[in-house]
Amino acid sequence: MKKKRKTPLVQRIIQRIFPVLEAVSPSLAGKWATKLFFTPFRFKPPQPEEQRAADARWTRLQVNEDEIQIYQWGPKMLLLPY
Repeated sequence: MKKKRKTPLVQRIIQRIFPVLEAVSPSLAGKWATKLFFTPFRFKPPQPEEQRAADARWTRLQVNEDEIQIYQWGPKMLLLPY
């Protein structure tokens, strides 16, 4: 039987606060939604994902002022901001 994942606390807080903020200040809610959409959450990866990352070949790529971490498993690749 699979263990049910709990919704992270931050996500639950956002789900409760956002409708209230949207009713009080739609423009502020829109700005906040945009920021949330374009900002990834940082969290500790589950054990299987850590193992896959350990099995990958990886390198970093400089793009303008940003660095991108590239993980590769054969023809499959994952690109992440560094």
